[in-house]
This record gives sequence, C-alpha cells and structure tokens, in this order.
Amino acid sequence: MKSKDIQNVVLCMTDDGISSLHIAKELRKVANERTVRRWQHLYRSVGTIDLKIPPGRRSARKLTNSLDVSKGTIGRIIHDDLHLHVYHVKIQQNLKDDHKQAR
Repeated sequence: MKSKDIQNVVLCMTDDGISSLHIAKELRKVANERTVRRWQHLYRSVGTIDLKIPPGRRSARKLTNSLDVSKGTIGRIIHDDLHLHVYHVKIQQNLKDDHKQAR
C-alpha cells in the first residue's frame, strides 16, 4: 500500500469513530499509533492530511500575508485574545564584584 492509500484508510476509520489505538492495531506493520494520532489531528484541525505543510508554528508575518490583515491586528489578536507574548533572548555579560568595582 502507498502512503496515500494508508492515509485514506485511516481517514475512513476515523470517520467511523474508531480510536487511534484500534486503527494502529489494524494497521500493525504499516503505521504506528503515533503516526495515526498525528494524521487524525491534522485531519480534524485542517480537514486533510497534507504532509507537505508541517504542523507547527506560523510566523505573524506569514499570517498577515495569508489572511490579508494588518500586522497590528494580528499582533493585537495574538496578545489580547491568545494571551501570547513575544520574548527575545538577551545575552548579557556576567559581571562579578571585581568588574563592578572597576566601573
């Protein structure tokens, strides 16, 4: 079986309400439970299993371009509605007492 055929079988079984554990047991040597769960998550969230687009974070810049919304609007949604905050790693010198006295 090709990967697309296996994905279609997983989708049909998911639509029938079969759990990922039972699907993985049915497809023993073809797909493990973790793969089945990932495919089910993709299917439920996006509607398809498209492995070309990796699931994960999207940048705010890409969201503004794809949704045709201003950068400020996306920033407000991310900050106010989703309660996510930007952070930047700052590398600072580790000053010791000797250095502080020399200042």
